[in-house]
Amino acid sequence: MAKPYMPLMVGDWLKGTRGMRAEARGVYLGLLLHQFEVGWIPSDMEELALIEPEVGKVWVSIKDKFEEIEPGKLRNKKLVDVLAFWEKQRGNGSKGGRPIKSKPKDNPNENPNSNP
Repeated sequence: MAKPYMPLMVGDWLKGTRGMRAEARGVYLGLLLHQFEVGWIPSDMEELALIEPEVGKVWVSIKDKFEEIEPGKLRNKKLVDVLAFWEKQRGNGSKGGRPIKSKPKDNPNENPNSNP
């Protein structure tokens, strides 16, 4: 089943892609989208080219954005962290927000002497 959306942290994206050429940025985004759907990207260049045909032209400039998680599989750690953050937020939201605080009693100790 496809996930409903991929969150994009705009500030992080701009900072992480600053200085990249448009072609590299586009390939990088395509690989991130593949990781979002599948959980990883292949490390084999021929398989990567099936996902993003221009990857061979820009791989040298984006390969450091991915780490090997097991033989033949790479992933972007930042995307993993962002997805975990939004999953936590989604779980917190499903709980209905912050609990309502109970109103304190006017005179909690039932002290007949009130403070001046």
